[in-house]
Amino acid sequence: MIKNLKINDGKATALISLSPSDMQPYDIPIFIDDESGDIQRESQIYPILDRVESFFKRINIDDLIRDISIEINQACYEQSDYEPTELDNKELANDLKIVNITAYFDDLLFIYYSGSFLPDMEISAQITYEGELENLEIYDE
Repeated sequence: MIKNLKINDGKATALISLSPSDMQPYDIPIFIDDESGDIQRESQIYPILDRVESFFKRINIDDLIRDISIEINQACYEQSDYEPTELDNKELANDLKIVNITAYFDDLLFIYYSGSFLPDMEISAQITYEGELENLEIYDE
């Protein structure tokens, strides 16, 4: 699942292969941050890597993306009378692409991009290892 782990200048990076439905599997950069700022060996980050692998074995990536699309639509239409439909959520979910992930010991930070619906925006979703959305931000790139 996690591959190409590299430690360079105190930082750890890797790739994780995910395959949302209707898409070919693709590799997503994952940054591993033990918050020390000085990762020297793999054993320092094993606890985080174990949590990441457990998370992706337990969750369904399509469900995660769908849940994020619902939250994004709710946030985008919060100031209007329009109530996003299931079709709105599905269309956004199909357009969302995970750009990268940062893994901390306590949670994961997913960066998403939506080329059709929010092309000039970056979407950040902080998710616990239990799969709960902690924070969602949509901001200019």
